[in-house]
Amino acid sequence: MNAQIDAFLVYLREERNASENTVLAYKSDLLQFLDFLQAPPEQQYEYLKIDRWDQLTGQHLVTFVKDLDAYDYVRSTVARKVAALRIFMQWMLEQKYVDFDGVMFLRSPSVPRNNPRVLSQQQVRKLIESTTVGENKPESLRDRAMMELLYATGLRASELLSLNINDLSEDLTQIVVRQDMDAIDRSLTLSEAASTALREYLDYGRSEMVGEDSPEQAVFVNHRGSRLTRQGLWLLFKGYAATCGIEAFSPHILRHSFAVHSLEHGVPLSEVQTALGHVSRSTTASYQRQSNSAE
Repeated sequence: MNAQIDAFLVYLREERNASENTVLAYKSDLLQFLDFLQAPPEQQYEYLKIDRWDQLTGQHLVTFVKDLDAYDYVRSTVARKVAALRIFMQWMLEQKYVDFDGVMFLRSPSVPRNNPRVLSQQQVRKLIESTTVGENKPESLRDRAMMELLYATGLRASELLSLNINDLSEDLTQIVVRQDMDAIDRSLTLSEAASTALREYLDYGRSEMVGEDSPEQAVFVNHRGSRLTRQGLWLLFKGYAATCGIEAFSPHILRHSFAVHSLEHGVPLSEVQTALGHVSRSTTASYQRQSNSAE
């Protein structure tokens, strides 16, 4: 299946004269789609797993685009991903790799046009503190570490859950966020609070959850000692948010809050852009406008 994507990227370069930035962006989008097909991110999508393009159906396309809502992407990112799939499916039909018009199944999902929701700094601290009220269970240490990392770095939830032990520096002051193929990995520095929470989780939480001699490499695991899923993360965080009186919460709100609060504290826009992994400066600038409006 990778061979068809590679051939399509050659088509973009040589026949459509697409810029290298566009080719790399489309490559990332299509590899995300391929990952969805070959290794569904949630158990509920397991029935959609395929290993040949001739097994592809309209349901795969509809479900993938619907799942993009879960990432809280900005409208322009969702539109680009859908556009990449449309062009790819047109090419696939022309090349006879599929026998149906996939474009008819591809519609951009509804994404709010208003500014991303941001918590106040007080709300963020209250949310983080709610994870360890009463007792420091392994799960509580894990949840605090996850929240601290998201707020300290602006990681996407999917990036947080993809972290492996070897992505952490020995002193736990930095993490490496691995990217697809040609994209550049991001090295992010942790705040003291995030570093401390991560250390406590690894020493007293994760070790108990995975057990001795476990081969599991995921940093954040569930009660069975295997990698925590995105759905599991949402449910956990929504529970904490509810106890704090925070409505309509998602993990991505901590990413938005990191960006706005960083800019409010004078962190250069370029540094925030790098931390968030934005390709376009204009995407990050939307946070700057929101930061300025709060002054």
